[in-house]
Parts: sequence; C-alpha cells; structure tokens
Amino acid sequence: MQKKKALVIEDEYLMREVTIEYLKEVGYNSFEAGNGPDGVNIYKRHKDSISFILLDIELPVMTAQKALAEIVKINPDVNVIGVTGYINKYQIKEINRIKDVTILKKPYLIKDLKNAIDTCLQSGSNTTV
Repeated sequence: MQKKKALVIEDEYLMREVTIEYLKEVGYNSFEAGNGPDGVNIYKRHKDSISFILLDIELPVMTAQKALAEIVKINPDVNVIGVTGYINKYQIKEINRIKDVTILKKPYLIKDLKNAIDTCLQSGSNTTV
C-alpha cells in the first residue's frame, strides 16, 4: 500500500523538517518547498498524489495568497491547512477569499497537526485548530 503524501510549503527550514517528521508519524510522506513558486511547481507535477498542502501564511518570494490562488487554478478542490505563528485576521480573511482553509497555529504538537489534517480532509472548511 502506497503511503499518503502531503506538500509542505514552509520557508523556515527547522519548522519544515519538524513538520515532515510529524507527518511521517501520522502516515504521510512529504514533498517540501521553501517558497511559494517552488510549492506551486511541485503541486503542478505531483497533484494527483498529494492529499493536502500545509501552507505557511508568511512566505518569501511569493505571498501565500498568490501561491494559493495559483494552486486553486490547478485544482479548486485542493485540501489546504494554513499554518501561522500568529493569527492575522486580515491575512486569513484574504486567504479564505481564495479558498476555505483549516488554520493551524504554530508552534503545534503532533496531535494538533493530526487534528488539523482530520478536520481539513473531512470538512475542508474554514476552521482554526
């Protein structure tokens, strides 16, 4: 049986690595990107094997909003978890204009990540975990 896959778009190397380890613990292999353009390109190439995306709300090179808009053009039904160190209501509102996403606050524990994944995959709704 092939493991499920996620795409982690996170500019902070350490956070990206910890997240990938957490995802392994809950049964997901990961693609990884350190910025929006790389994330969009990886999603284009591997969209059929990606169950969901963890998208850092604060990204260099390309904003999370622009990256999400590009990804939604590829697949309007994509499952997305937005991760952020602080809740910026304006930014989250802008993200949710593009696509309803589950929001996960950093720092998070493995159980928080699992809950966010379950919420995202079950409802795909705008929820903060």
